[in-house]
Amino acid sequence: MTNSLAQHTRIASFGAVMACIGDWVVLFVLGRYYPGYSQLEHSISSLGASNSPVAQWAEISWLIIGLLFIWFGVEFGRQYRAEGTYAKVASWLIILYGAGEGLGSAFFKVDPLHHSLSFIGIIHQLTSICGVLAILLLPLVIKRLFPFRSIPGFPFFRLRFCSWWCPAWLISVPIFCSSRSSNSPN
Repeated sequence: MTNSLAQHTRIASFGAVMACIGDWVVLFVLGRYYPGYSQLEHSISSLGASNSPVAQWAEISWLIIGLLFIWFGVEFGRQYRAEGTYAKVASWLIILYGAGEGLGSAFFKVDPLHHSLSFIGIIHQLTSICGVLAILLLPLVIKRLFPFRSIPGFPFFRLRFCSWWCPAWLISVPIFCSSRSSNSPN
């Protein structure tokens, strides 16, 4: 592991953290400029719909977020390639998240069509679901890549991890899937 590679990975991981913060900020900033939009009632995908006054800004932000996560996934894979299969899988899951949630949202609008989704909207939903499933599976792969026993001071964490992750996954996936409806403010 070279210093240059480690530095690239640190910069890419900082970019991924900034993408997470940026995604959250974009939701509230752009939501203010979309009359009738409510962060509690409408999906973030509505910000990029064709009838949205902030669609272009939403698409640009999702493109940047997707590229930052893809870059982080590539750097993560390069950094930990010697660790074997779990490192490769973790890298691809991060890349899939960036491609699905970021690029998929940027390139495929979730436009409603007579109380259902257009074909492009269905592609948007599928890429988003793939991205979210990838990020939900990532902790299981990371757990295998970096076993808790290798982290000093955290042997008790294994039981806590399993006790909160499984119920959280079982609750969040159906909520996410049901929230992906094409509820447009207009």
